[in-house]
Amino acid sequence: MTSLCLLTIFWTSNNMWPGLDYLYNKFWGIKASLKNDLRELGDNLQFITPLVVIAYCVLTPDLYLLKGFLACYGICLVIQLFLKALFNNPRPNEIGWNTRNPNLRLGWSPYKGNSFPSGHTMSAMCGGIFWTNMLALPWFIGWIGISLGLITALSRLSARAHWMRDVFTSAIIAIVWWSIFDTNYLGNLGLKHLFGM
Repeated sequence: MTSLCLLTIFWTSNNMWPGLDYLYNKFWGIKASLKNDLRELGDNLQFITPLVVIAYCVLTPDLYLLKGFLACYGICLVIQLFLKALFNNPRPNEIGWNTRNPNLRLGWSPYKGNSFPSGHTMSAMCGGIFWTNMLALPWFIGWIGISLGLITALSRLSARAHWMRDVFTSAIIAIVWWSIFDTNYLGNLGLKHLFGM
């Protein structure tokens, strides 16, 4: 998991992806009214996707899934808070219209709202990916949850609150911790359910 996260950070930090400038210009060029709507949607989805999992677990009742989700969500939250404090990185809206990811700088700054990684994306993706484990619901619900996590990531990019590296890393951390839970504790039930098996 660590090597996958480091590879993602390196890949997007050093602008190795040739289309990154183009994507930033497209996301940042969205009309202000749409940008505000997307930002508000992302602000809400970071709470909605995890709350849906909790509500499902309470109503079904699936306390085993609830415990696993809360553990996974807690681990992701701790990782995200630690990385935010460890890397002192500006947000895109703090440095003008430069479309180059600034290199990550180590600098302990626990009281600043640093860019890396995206807390909104981590929360929405962690909740959304767990929709695959809601086995009493149709298989496509998992795809909806994952899509809502990705929409949150896009909303953070369009709002100039995060770099591509920030949202990719958050999504990968959430997916990796979900896959550890799904594989080790549920026998890949969520993954099987996601593909209608």
